[in-house]
Amino acid sequence: MTSLILRVDSHTGPGLRSGVRGSNGTLGYSLNLWLLLFACLICLTFQTPSASFGQTDADDEPELTAPESTAPEAAQVTELKLDPERPETGSRLKAFIKMSGAVRAEVRWSLNGEEVDLVDYDGLSGHVDFAKPLRAGDKVAVAVTPFDVSQAPGNTATREVVCINAAPNLRLVKQEIVGYNYRAQVEAKDPENEPLELTIEGPPGMAIDPKGHVSWTIGTQTSGQFQIKVSAKDKEGATAILTYSIQIGRTRR
Repeated sequence: MTSLILRVDSHTGPGLRSGVRGSNGTLGYSLNLWLLLFACLICLTFQTPSASFGQTDADDEPELTAPESTAPEAAQVTELKLDPERPETGSRLKAFIKMSGAVRAEVRWSLNGEEVDLVDYDGLSGHVDFAKPLRAGDKVAVAVTPFDVSQAPGNTATREVVCINAAPNLRLVKQEIVGYNYRAQVEAKDPENEPLELTIEGPPGMAIDPKGHVSWTIGTQTSGQFQIKVSAKDKEGATAILTYSIQIGRTRR
């Protein structure tokens, strides 16, 4: 029977030393080796900081977070203007519209305080026409309400203008000389179809009647170039002016 005794020699330093008593020396050597490995394992367990692989500290652990939600841009009218800004009788009135956060808009037209038209504006054409003819004194208002993609309305923008009296139109449609008489026809029209006052400035004796007929008796010795100015004024005082010149010559015999 073989007996084993483990002895630690205290004066050999911090290491372990083993001895074997018995008849089986190989077995004693193996046991010492296993004991040494066991002691090393214990030292490593208590002295080496623990390490983890494939993980991070709790403070550094990645988290899956939802993206910050942003509220949709509110529908609004960024620009609204009427063109022309001072419409006259016969003007073609347009509303120019710019929007942000909007997919469409409702455009309401009013004439003299009464709604006359409702247009669904898609935001692409850039403007909306006012279809009604204008006369002096008419008050036109437009109200634009934008809508976002969810059809929520934004603030309504408004503009208004007053149509003013337009000046008359004048043009020379015919002129001729018959013998010693000069004849011309001036066409005068008022956009409001009101009566016009016609006057003329030219060589002495030249005249114009209310229907625009110009007459002048040419003297026997008259020659040269003459400037003519015709004016038309309506009852509001709006005036149109037409100027032209004529050349009178003599044939030598």
